[in-house]
Order: sequence, then C-alpha cells, then structure tokens
Amino acid sequence: MKATTTILLSVVAATWAAAIPNPYPSPAPAPQQDFFEDSLETASYQAPVIQPVYESEPALYTFQWEVNDDYYGNYYGHQEHRDGPITRGSYYTRLPDSRLMKVEYYVDEYGYHPTITYEGEAQYPTPQAYQPVHHNVHPGKGDLYL
Repeated sequence: MKATTTILLSVVAATWAAAIPNPYPSPAPAPQQDFFEDSLETASYQAPVIQPVYESEPALYTFQWEVNDDYYGNYYGHQEHRDGPITRGSYYTRLPDSRLMKVEYYVDEYGYHPTITYEGEAQYPTPQAYQPVHHNVHPGKGDLYL
C-alpha cells in the first residue's frame, strides 16, 4: 500500500510540475547600437531660433504704504521711487524693544546701499514670575474617568 501511494504521488507531482508553464518570458537582449551617435550623424536640419522681441521702457514708479495700529502695536511702512536704473526708498518698523529702526537705501548698477538708523532707547520690561492657574476638575455624570 505504501509503495502504491508513493508511486501515485510521484506521478501526480511529475505531471503537475510539467503542466505549469513559465509565467515570465526571458527578457529581450539589450540593443547593441549607440543611439546617441547615430542621431547626431543623421540630423541634417536645424530649425532657426527666433528670439521674441519685447518692447520696453526705463522703469518709472513710486509707491508708499504704512501700518499704524496702536491696539496691537504694529507700526511699520515702506516707500520707494524708481526712475530708470536708480531706485531710492526707505522702510521702518517699531522693534520689540520700542526703538524705531529706519532703513534708507538706494540701488544702482553696483547693488543695494542701505543706511540703517535707530531712534529711541531700548526698553525692556521687567519679567513677571509665572503664576500658574489652577482649575478644580469635577467629573460629571456619565464621565468615563472617575
């Protein structure tokens, strides 16, 4: 009985192994020609490069804006004037130490040239000791955490 079972299982296993096809075919061989050199040799036409023409004038503008919000303590602004290659302007802001920082600048072909000044004297408030707030927690009916 053992011999018959062993032979039967061997025949079934051999038949089953022979019936399963290879699910993945072998990959195709890599091409042997150099596509880059071939494309350079066969290229015989080059389209002309047409650069767009843009009408332009020397820049000329002026702008100014400012924020002065006493409630939140915001105080800053900016103004600028440009005429051709020369730009002049200034901006300012109130610093956290209560000083006013002003920057006056000009921009020319050599770059950005700022002059920075400060008005007022730095004032630092005395720090207050941390006072934690305590809350008494009373769980209500139906609360999961008792």
